[in-house]
Amino acid sequence: MKTAVVFANMPGGLCAADQCPYSGGEAVHQARALLGSDTTAYEDVAICNSGPQPLVKLDNNSALIFTVYPNPSNGYVFVKLDEAAESDGEVVLTNNLGRELLHQQFKKGDKTILLLLEGIPSGTFYLTVKAQSRTATKLFIHLK
Repeated sequence: MKTAVVFANMPGGLCAADQCPYSGGEAVHQARALLGSDTTAYEDVAICNSGPQPLVKLDNNSALIFTVYPNPSNGYVFVKLDEAAESDGEVVLTNNLGRELLHQQFKKGDKTILLLLEGIPSGTFYLTVKAQSRTATKLFIHLK
């Protein structure tokens, strides 16, 4: 797959798929999905704790702050925004390969979003919250 080669041969020998998903967000999941290996295990805890990620520029003024609870979850999860949403937005649940499993809209002014996880298997997942041009991603565990 030629698209995956582009991600795998980034400057400095770095690969988008090898970045911390907390800082690289959706691009990391997409790169992993494009590489297409269901057997590749990414050590996200080690990657995220290894220091700054050189391919990502963080802008603290535009970060969305939210909490996911309960974590681990069992059938449902709440996404609590630090402040009421300034615009309509969306919450996207993806697996470690970047496949979208759940997509839910929320409205301006919402502060807490309930996600029902019916049909979602046990595992580790990423919740990405998007509103205006701000995006943030957090890891959570679902136990069925």
